[in-house]
Amino acid sequence: MNSNLYAIDDWIILSKTRWKLKKTVKSTNEILDKLEVKKHPFKTFLGRIEYGFDFLGYRLTPGSDMKVSVAWKTVSNHLERIVRLYEQGADANRIGQYLRGWWKWLRSGVELNDAGLDMKKYWKMVGKCFGADRQFMREISGLF
Repeated sequence: MNSNLYAIDDWIILSKTRWKLKKTVKSTNEILDKLEVKKHPFKTFLGRIEYGFDFLGYRLTPGSDMKVSVAWKTVSNHLERIVRLYEQGADANRIGQYLRGWWKWLRSGVELNDAGLDMKKYWKMVGKCFGADRQFMREISGLF
């Protein structure tokens, strides 16, 4: 078997006690070792969840009612993608298509009022992606 394989699925293990978590992690690592599958060292997090954690682009904050919002790293990656598309010469239709797809993904996981993303602030961040090209920004916002 190829020893350079990485697990491509995102998964999470939650436990009420450290002892149960350690036992589960040990069993998981043994299985992955037998399969010769490595965990990505920068994408593995072990720790307490009481302050929240990011998973699949969302920020999960525990409490009496688990709060789900968009992770700021996700927003940052999204804005970087917009800049790349613009720098590569994508037209307003292509960037508008990307924006609509991103928002469709976002709304599939959280209600917009729970997303933790203020629309006015969001559009201001998007506008900065285009610098002084206000005409381009008007075209995109008209498509959205």
